[in-house]
Amino acid sequence: MLLSLPDETLLAVLAHLAPRELFNCRVVCRRLRDLSLHRSLWQAAVVKDKGLLRAALNLAPCLGKISPRLPLETIASFMPSTTCAVANLGITVHNESDAAQATIILLKLSALSGVRSLNLENRCPPGQSLSTLLNATHNVIGLRKLSIQNYSQESLSVAWCDLKTRPSLTKLLYSSNLSEPFLHLLLETHAATLQEMCLFCRNDQVGTLLAQIPNLRSLTCFPSNDLSHLAVLPDLQSIHVMSLSEAYPPGALEFLRGASNLRSVKITNNFSSEPALALAESPSASQIESLTITTILSETLALVVPVLCKFSSLTSLSMNSIEFDCVNFLRAMCWTSLPCLTTLKIPFPREICLHSWLHGPAVQGTLIRNPRLHIRDRTASTTAEDCSCQWCQWGCHELLRESDKPKAYASHSRGPECPADCYRVVLPTGPPSVAN
Repeated sequence: MLLSLPDETLLAVLAHLAPRELFNCRVVCRRLRDLSLHRSLWQAAVVKDKGLLRAALNLAPCLGKISPRLPLETIASFMPSTTCAVANLGITVHNESDAAQATIILLKLSALSGVRSLNLENRCPPGQSLSTLLNATHNVIGLRKLSIQNYSQESLSVAWCDLKTRPSLTKLLYSSNLSEPFLHLLLETHAATLQEMCLFCRNDQVGTLLAQIPNLRSLTCFPSNDLSHLAVLPDLQSIHVMSLSEAYPPGALEFLRGASNLRSVKITNNFSSEPALALAESPSASQIESLTITTILSETLALVVPVLCKFSSLTSLSMNSIEFDCVNFLRAMCWTSLPCLTTLKIPFPREICLHSWLHGPAVQGTLIRNPRLHIRDRTASTTAEDCSCQWCQWGCHELLRESDKPKAYASHSRGPECPADCYRVVLPTGPPSVAN
């Protein structure tokens, strides 16, 4: 029956099979032998088994990903004869031997022009083999996404660099507690193409270099004084600034106060309300559509609530702190100043039943006044099986007892523009009195 289908339809069926099952199809007949190796079936395939990897590298035209759990020595041993292009590669280097094996893998797969995403986790101290690996990483042709985590005690050197590489990266993630020359080299090399960056580097002052990246659209970083240089970037629309200290550098506040094109902002800060207050003064404030503020002290968020009216285009607002006062927050909000808001994420109180909380006056009043709003819980509030609250006793909203319960609570039934888990919790009538 299946073999009577045209090739395109049969390929759509085969696309549901795992790599091992595709290889099993090869022995059925000549047609399946050929179709089971069609490029479209292997572009997203992930191989996690040594024997399966050997077969895939020998027969498949391409792979989506090789599991980083497989030993580097094993993968390297399959490289000489392979013509299989691998799109996503993860490498963890513990020592010079690992670095040498990783270089063999990367050079071969790069020569096949298939590597588009590379994740390099380094725990190896500097040495010749590591330098060779970094050189190979820098020279991968057509690489689009690069993630580097340097967990060694020394920076990644660029003394080996003597060739220019054509820019190709659009996304870069770099994590290190050190000042990183290799990061600076990557920023200089790929300035023309980079669009998204996550930089977890405390000691790197890279604001000047970032200001030279004209197409930068999204940035996650720690606050630093030289962030003030980023205000000139025309396409920077999304930023996540994370700080674990109380003080915010003046340059970082200057950037938040002067940025004019932001649409999505996340501020993670232990104590200070200064970043959010600075952002409220910016030309971007009235254009920002998504805002997330996470802090330790609930008092910090209380200082921010009065200026939320400045963010009149918000469609999504997320607030989080320890001991977050939900009731006072909902009562203090000026909802008429946020006419576009459709999603509110806050931590629900965990000391009371979720069902009872949703039927409480704070939530009910908020949802009734904002008929398009969905309120999401940032914590894991639950409804106990034997809860004795009047709402659980009445028996409405049984789905709240499910492990995969809805998480977007609203005053309306789910419509075409609602999230898939939209769930109406506002009822026209309440429960009858429950006898004690």
